[in-house]
Amino acid sequence: MFFGIYLVLYHRSKASVTKSGKSFIQIIFTFKELATTTEGHIITARSKPGTIPAEQALFKISPMLKKHITLLLFAIAGFGLNAQCPPGDVTLSSQAEVDAFVADYPDCTEIAENMRIGSLSSTNPTNITDLSGLSSLTSIGGDFSIRVNPLLTSLTGLEQLTSIGGNFSIRINHALTSLTALDQLTFIGGNLEIVNNNGLTSLIGLGNLTSIGEDLSVTSNNGLTSLTGLENLTSIGESFEISENGSLTSLIGLDLLTSITGDLSIENNFALISLTGLEQFVSIGEDLSIGFNANITSLTGLDQLISIGGDLFIGFNPEITNLTGLEQLSYIGGDLWIYKHANLISLSGLDQLASIGKNLDIEENSALTSLAGLEQLTSIGGDLRVFYNASLTSLIELEQLTSIDGDLRIRFNLVLTSLTGLENLDATTIDNLFISSNYQLSTCAIESICGYLGVETNTADISGNAPGCATREEVETACMVSTTDISQTNIELFPNPTNGMLQLRNSTAEEVVVYTAQGQRIAHYVSPGQELDLSALPAGVYHLHLIAADGAYAARVVKQ
Repeated sequence: MFFGIYLVLYHRSKASVTKSGKSFIQIIFTFKELATTTEGHIITARSKPGTIPAEQALFKISPMLKKHITLLLFAIAGFGLNAQCPPGDVTLSSQAEVDAFVADYPDCTEIAENMRIGSLSSTNPTNITDLSGLSSLTSIGGDFSIRVNPLLTSLTGLEQLTSIGGNFSIRINHALTSLTALDQLTFIGGNLEIVNNNGLTSLIGLGNLTSIGEDLSVTSNNGLTSLTGLENLTSIGESFEISENGSLTSLIGLDLLTSITGDLSIENNFALISLTGLEQFVSIGEDLSIGFNANITSLTGLDQLISIGGDLFIGFNPEITNLTGLEQLSYIGGDLWIYKHANLISLSGLDQLASIGKNLDIEENSALTSLAGLEQLTSIGGDLRVFYNASLTSLIELEQLTSIDGDLRIRFNLVLTSLTGLENLDATTIDNLFISSNYQLSTCAIESICGYLGVETNTADISGNAPGCATREEVETACMVSTTDISQTNIELFPNPTNGMLQLRNSTAEEVVVYTAQGQRIAHYVSPGQELDLSALPAGVYHLHLIAADGAYAARVVKQ
């Protein structure tokens, strides 16, 4: 066959044939019409109509020129072989266009750039029903999109496709029931999007896919019941979204996937009852979101998860009663947000969690009675917010918490009576204090709150709580009443000023907490008896809080 490519040879020589006064020979020929001889190195070619007569296109060339022409012909021949696929993007918007492509490029194996089969608009669906003529296609260098083809029932014809360099999008093909034609696909360089294909019941056909360069999105496929078909997937370059699949009951099918670099989002899957299938996950690089799953009863399936680099959002899962399944989780780099669960009664499952990088939000969990599960939590890198938990009676499980780096906000917890559990919190790590509308809260005069309020410039909104904690003034009074200044007793603390060693007489201290004049907790002594060593502290004025068997006492000491 002719490749439709012509060689134009311009040769300047004394023996050249002239036409229209030009001293050169112009030879135009196709590959098939070209002939050479070994004797005299003669090239003959039949001229294209309109050029010089064929008999004039006969001339003698040197061996060097023949070599150059031969190399040029090989290069052009290679171009001809690559030309079995059209250059640039390919768009097929109808069955007629699919058929025409197959007729024009029957041997097309590699699309260099993007290919779209279908329509960009859901209001402009195609009539495509058959892709079987594309059976030679092995790779697509750019993006591949199959979308808005309401009559397409299978991807038969793509059985030889092994790689897609860019994104692969399968969207809005409601008659599509199977992906089995994709059995040879092993690599996707960009995103894989399987979105809004209501006839699709499984992902069988993607069994040889081992890696996805960027995001994987499986969303709005109302007939999808499982993720079976992704058993050999080992890596996702960025995020993984599983959302709005109304019939999805299980996440089984992710057997080799152990980590996600970006986000993992599991939301709005109304038939999902557990997270079984995620047992191999040990880390998530960014956010984990589990929300709006109406029938999920447990987080079992995340049992091996150790760390989350970003936020953990657990919200709007009305059937969850606890957080069992997160027992190995020890680190959250961002926020922990536990929000709006009607039946959540405890946070058990978070037993290994020691630190939260940013905020802790526990909000609108109407059945939550305690914070059991947070006993190991020692630090929060942002705000601590406990809002609208109508059944919460105690914060005692937070007694290991020593620092936050933001606001302390306790609001609208209707049966909370005491802030006991927050007494070990370093007052200097609290930026702002909000304690309001906790209608039965009467005990706020704990060590951390008293320390914070001891600095006049620290802002505090304390209002709407029970008597004893109704205003800032009430709490400050309670803080003063809760300790007795040693000047009002026979207890002696000397020498004062001191160079370091202090002697205590007429009392034996079980515990001593030392604060700076600005309210910062700077030292804590357990069972010091009747001698206290302040030599490690810099010179200055300090407030001592002494706890003895017969009461609590306050003293002011000057360290020289």
